[in-house]
Amino acid sequence: MKKIDLHLHSDLSSDGKVSFEKIVRKLKEENVQTAALTNHIPEVPGHLWYASCNAVVNLKKERDKLEDTYGVRILVGAEIDVIDVSGRLAAPESLIDEFEFIISGVHRYPNATRGRWFHGSRLPVPNADSMHYGPAQYYAITEGILKNEQVTVLAHPLFAYDFLFPPHKKAEAIRSFPEIYKREIMRIAAEEGKAVELNSDDIDRMDDAWFSFGQTYGTMYSIGSDAHSLKHVGDVKKSYEYVQKYKIPEERIIHVG
Repeated sequence: MKKIDLHLHSDLSSDGKVSFEKIVRKLKEENVQTAALTNHIPEVPGHLWYASCNAVVNLKKERDKLEDTYGVRILVGAEIDVIDVSGRLAAPESLIDEFEFIISGVHRYPNATRGRWFHGSRLPVPNADSMHYGPAQYYAITEGILKNEQVTVLAHPLFAYDFLFPPHKKAEAIRSFPEIYKREIMRIAAEEGKAVELNSDDIDRMDDAWFSFGQTYGTMYSIGSDAHSLKHVGDVKKSYEYVQKYKIPEERIIHVG
């Protein structure tokens, strides 16, 4: 089976730690044939790597040189957040059109109350409302992503879901995510031609039900390390273990580029 890693972050992302060239060199060492650079959009001030009108063009030029040097196929993509529950991406249409590969997943909750800065303002404040409406809101955002024709891959299912719950409720929340939502996510992904990511960093959030519904509907899958540091680049062993465990045929793994 062809080895791919379609979720990678370089030091252009505020949470990335490694240069583009070091990523490609490591991919070569890991025998990855096809990969995608998917830095975050939007970003924090000081890390708006896409702010220049030539940012993506220049990134593609760098990619072309690295492909020639290392012989690894690299897609210039992005991991773009949604701005609302409809699945609208948080970037201008003209910028989105420049990318070769778009992934999106839930990272934030539009209109959710945030904590104070020194308490970690990027996270919503867990309370009775967030726990009550959390499953429905998470599903609504995910459905919007799947129905957005600009998106190829639903990234890391159930990531950030536990943000809506206090520490002592997080594990239970993941375990009890409604089966009907799992079914609908896998069904809609298949209908819309989207791939669901087997994210090596977060795949333990997906239980048997996800894969049972994936088999029923013929859902496609993507493979990604979600690497932010060099040691994780090309580390997709866990993803492929799930491919074997659930007997996912190679034709249901997306191969791009």
